[in-house]
Amino acid sequence: SKEVAKTLREDTEKLHQRLKKAHNAISELTSKAAADSTSEMKEQKTKTEDAVELIREEMSCKLQEMKVDLCGKEAQVASLRGHVAKLQQQLGEIQKTASDTKKNDDLAVQKAQTDTANVTAQNESLVQKIKILEEKNKGLEEALSGKGGNSL
Repeated sequence: SKEVAKTLREDTEKLHQRLKKAHNAISELTSKAAADSTSEMKEQKTKTEDAVELIREEMSCKLQEMKVDLCGKEAQVASLRGHVAKLQQQLGEIQKTASDTKKNDDLAVQKAQTDTANVTAQNESLVQKIKILEEKNKGLEEALSGKGGNSL
């Protein structure tokens, strides 16, 4: 866009310079015309005016071409901006998914740690109950062997 605008300014400046030269030529011819014949002056003036009109037409065409080029570049820029916005949206969605996945992973690790702690506590409780039962069993065995020995 900047390059097209710069080219447009440069070409416009060149055309303005040519137009200025043509106007200067008209001024010179007008001042010389006083000495020249009226028909010669009119002919020269017509040629100069034709040259000026041709330059104006060239300038107008070039300006129109540059406007078309500029519109095309602006459309490309708009398209690229839309594409960038879409990619940014996709990136945001990916980041959110990654964040959600990490949260879920963290929750799963936390639950596994809690479950492990609960199972360990239950296991220790069972070990204590087994010890108590073994002590009771040992006591019962001793009591039974003591009673059995006395009754025989």
